[in-house]
Amino acid sequence: MTELEMHLLNALEQLQQDYTQRLKDWESAFT
Repeated sequence: MTELEMHLLNALEQLQQDYTQRLKDWESAFT
């Protein structure tokens, strides 16, 4: 795997974690 691919994968992982966290925040805000 190239370094660029590694960077892309890391960025995707960060985005997914951020998205999941926001989703939890929203859910707790509405319950």
